Amino acid sequence: MGARAYIVEFTEPKQVADALTHYFSKAAFVLQTSDELKLSEQIRVRFNFPDGNGTALFARVVSVTPGQGYGLQLPKGDGLDWILRKAKEYADRLGRVAKAGKKTARSRSVPSDENVTRRVDSQELDGGAGMPPSGPTTKPISNVPTAPPPVPTSRSVDTNTAEGIEVPPPPPAPGPAEQELARRVAQLDQWLVQQQAETLSTSTVQAAPPPSPPPKPEEPSSSPADAPPVDTREQPPASITETIAAMGPNQKKKLAISGTEEERRVLVADKDRSVHIWVLKNPALTEDEVVDFAKEETLSTEALMFLIQNRRWGTSPRVALSLALNPLTPPEAIPNLLLVLSEETLKKLVSTAGIRHLVARQARRILMERSSF
Repeated sequence: MGARAYIVEFTEPKQVADALTHYFSKAAFVLQTSDELKLSEQIRVRFNFPDGNGTALFARVVSVTPGQGYGLQLPKGDGLDWILRKAKEYADRLGRVAKAGKKTARSRSVPSDENVTRRVDSQELDGGAGMPPSGPTTKPISNVPTAPPPVPTSRSVDTNTAEGIEVPPPPPAPGPAEQELARRVAQLDQWLVQQQAETLSTSTVQAAPPPSPPPKPEEPSSSPADAPPVDTREQPPASITETIAAMGPNQKKKLAISGTEEERRVLVADKDRSVHIWVLKNPALTEDEVVDFAKEETLSTEALMFLIQNRRWGTSPRVALSLALNPLTPPEAIPNLLLVLSEETLKKLVSTAGIRHLVARQARRILMERSSF
């Protein structure tokens, strides 16, 4: 029977900073659970941080406090070092945001007889998003003189940008002589249009050729030399592989997120390695597909790291085994991947010939640690 496993989710940076101060820096943690744990019992705990990354390690129960939880002793090693580095990043970021908030508060003018309180959400703590701008605001422009409506021959000018631009005045109204001339020109134009329409109608009727009699059907010939040529214009539909190969990079990425299982398998084998990680983000992806993809030596390094750090696939024993056996998996990720596997699987890795020396050695070390408890 393997050790019991738990997942600790940190949803806010302040939780990570508090855990670093009170627990992680002392290689300890307090686990709150309704299960009954025994002293010296070994359990597996995975710590997930707000950015989606996490790691798992084995811990020992060293104290029991009713109503508060179980005190855990975290083992020193690569897993704890990674947690300390990750937690320190959140603590430093939180300190920088708090320091910037104090400077902003001092620069604002606040009456002495009242307190100003503003709620700070998690988005501001993560990167300052949503904070009001501290610079001067721009007031809307009012009372801008409106330019007269543009004439047909002039360019339309926006009233918001018309300041400093001279708009030409409208032309004067035509006199009686000019109005009479314009009326005669309009009549002449109308007469010319009618003459052109009549001429076009007459020429069209005269130019129409008489209908020709239908051609006589040719008698079929029995000679193979006189046989009609085969029509080769209709081509068979292209296969999925040919269709995807003709796509551009952006089209492949869109198809990777919403494509079918057959299309996903073709895209994972595509020469454009930047498409691989988009296939792994498809919501319809199954565990069997991920197990097969994790074995591919052509999978991009970015896609491999995405699977290792993913909460769903990184803790799956089948996916973890495929990643551990992939020769392109980074060596520093092997210990965390093997922690997910059962003792039976680890024994097979130790006794199987041809396994990477790093994987076999790490599996043997984990078996020795579990047997010592």
